[in-house]
Parts: sequence; structure tokens; C-alpha cells
Amino acid sequence: MNYGIDSSQKWCYLIGIYQGADQSICCHMQLFFTEKRQQQILEGFAACFTDMPVTDATDYKNNVFCFCEKKAGETTQKLHIMEVGNPAPGQQKVKRSADLQMQ
Repeated sequence: MNYGIDSSQKWCYLIGIYQGADQSICCHMQLFFTEKRQQQILEGFAACFTDMPVTDATDYKNNVFCFCEKKAGETTQKLHIMEVGNPAPGQQKVKRSADLQMQ
């Protein structure tokens, strides 16, 4: 359904949809790190990469992956924002999530 690659071309994602056993629409995505050939499977339907400062050190742009998660059988959805790659010197990786209200 969709794919994306970060600006360093080290991270990519691929999103697919399918019909579940109960006739519901299900989505999965594969997050892939090309250097180590590692993957992570996520339940989600939208994603993007961006380079932006996430700390007070505005001269350093962090590589950020954002995605919307909807797990099978659950009615809640979440927005996840997580730093991939290396954080700014002296900082820890940023990881945040928040519930999404869909109407």
C-alpha cells in the first residue's frame, strides 16, 4: 500500500493491508534497517520519516520515524514518534506515543 525511505537511505518501511478472518481491514508494516538487515513488524496503517531537532541542540537533526498503530481487535489507535539511528551527542533516543481520537 505504501513505502518510505529515510534521508540517509538506511531505514525504510513497507505497509500492506489485508482482509482479516472477521472481514475487517488489517494493516501491517515492516520497518527495516538496511545496515544490519534487521526488521520489526508493526501493526499500523500510516508512517513517515523526518529529520528534525528533538532536543535543545537545534544544530543537530535527529532521524525520526512516526507511525499510526491500530492493533487487530482493538478500538484504540496510537501515534508513535521514535528516533531511529543515533541520538544527538550526550542525549538518549526519543520515543513518545499518544492515543488518537478518530471520529
